[in-house]
Amino acid sequence: MNTPSTPIATTGPDEPPSLDFYHFVGMGWLVYWMTNSYRWIADVAPFLDFYVVTGAFLTYFTMVRPTQVINMISRPALWLLSLTAIVPILLYFTASERSAYTYLEIRTRIVTFALIAGSALVMAHKDGPWLLRRSALISLFIAIFVNFAEHFIENPYNRTLAGTRSAGFYADPNVAGAAIGTLLLLGLPIRKQTMKSVMIASLAYVAILATLSRSGMLFATILIAAYIFLPRGPQSLPASTRAAVSFGGLGAALVMATAAIFLFNLKDLEVWRLTSAFTLDTSDASAQSRVDFAAFAFDRFLDYFWTGRGPGSAKEYHVSAHNTYITLGYDYGIIGILAYMALIGWGAFKVFRYGWNRTTTYFFLSFQVAYYSMFAHDVHENALFAVMFASFLTNASLDEPAQRPRQLSPKPGPQTSDTWNSAEPAARS
Repeated sequence: MNTPSTPIATTGPDEPPSLDFYHFVGMGWLVYWMTNSYRWIADVAPFLDFYVVTGAFLTYFTMVRPTQVINMISRPALWLLSLTAIVPILLYFTASERSAYTYLEIRTRIVTFALIAGSALVMAHKDGPWLLRRSALISLFIAIFVNFAEHFIENPYNRTLAGTRSAGFYADPNVAGAAIGTLLLLGLPIRKQTMKSVMIASLAYVAILATLSRSGMLFATILIAAYIFLPRGPQSLPASTRAAVSFGGLGAALVMATAAIFLFNLKDLEVWRLTSAFTLDTSDASAQSRVDFAAFAFDRFLDYFWTGRGPGSAKEYHVSAHNTYITLGYDYGIIGILAYMALIGWGAFKVFRYGWNRTTTYFFLSFQVAYYSMFAHDVHENALFAVMFASFLTNASLDEPAQRPRQLSPKPGPQTSDTWNSAEPAARS
C-alpha cells in the first residue's frame, strides 16, 4: 500500500507569483528595452535615461540581491558572451587608427552585452519565466497599438518617407516586423494553444502586415500557421476550429488589405509590396537595389575575409549590405560570422538536450533571427534581440515538461494502492 504525500506547489511560467518590488523592477527593465521606449523617453526626459535606468537597476540588484548577482557572474556561458564585448575592445585599443565609427561600434557592443547580462539577471530568478512572458505580452500590445495608431497620428520615429509603413518605436518597418514576431514567441509559447492565444497571434500577424515588410509578412505567415496547426494534445483546439480560424483569418486579411488600399490611399509602391510578398515577385527596384547592395558588400567582405576591416568599418565606409552576416563579416571577418551563427544556433541546439516539445519556442526564435539577419544589417545591435539572447542563457522560454495529473484529496475509509497517483509534478530543469 502506497502512502499518500502532499503535492508540492510550484510557480510555473503561467502562474502569477506573489508580486513584490523585484517583479516590478524586472518587468520595467524588460519592457523598457523590448518596446524601444528609450527612444521617446530620451526626448521627453530632462536627463540621459539610459544611464539613470541602468544605474538604478544595477544599484538595486547589487544592494538588495547580491546573491543573485554572484550566481549570474559565476555562469561560464556569461563569460563566453562577454567575448562579444571584450574582443572588440581589444581590437579598438590595439588598432593603429581609431575613428568615431570604431568608438560607436565598441560602445554598442558594450551596451548590448550589458543588456544581455542585465536581462539574464532578471530571468535567472525562479519567477524569471513568468516575468519574461508577462513583459513580452505587455510589450507586444504596446507595439501593436503604436503600429496601428501611427496610421492616424504622426510617428516621428518612423524612418520611412511615405509614412504608410508602420514602424512603431523601432524606426524601421523590417525591424518592427521582426520585433512583433519575437515578442509573440516570448509571450505565448506555440505548444500551449488556446483560442485566446490564437487570437493574439492573429492580431500580431495583422500588425506585421501593417509594416508592409515583405520579409516580415513571409515569416509572419509561417509563424501564424505554426500557432494554428503545430500544437497537439487534448488541450489544443480541434481540427475543425483550426480550419475555421485559418480560413476566416485569411478572408479577413484579404478584406482588410483591400480596405487599406483605399482607406489609407496607399501608393503603387506600397500596393506592390503587399502583393509581391505573397507572389514572391522581387523584380521591383527596391528588391533589386538590395541585391546589388548585398553583392557589393559581399565583394568587400571577401577583401577582408579572415579578420575583417575592423569594428565599425561597415558604417565608416558605407558598406550597406542590408544583411547582418555580411556586415559582421566586413567588420570582424569570417570568425565574426561564425561566432554570430553559433549565438543564433544556441536556441535551436537546445532541442538535443530538452527535446522538441520543450524547445519549440527556441527553435522558432533561432530560425527567426537567422532569417531576419538576411534582410537587416543591425539585428545584432537591437535591444529586443539582446533580451532574447538572455532567454537563451537562462532557459526562461523553455516550456514546462509534461505533467501527470495531481493527486486527489484522500477520502475517508480504507484506500488501496490503485486509489493514489503517486506522481508529483515534474520539476523545471
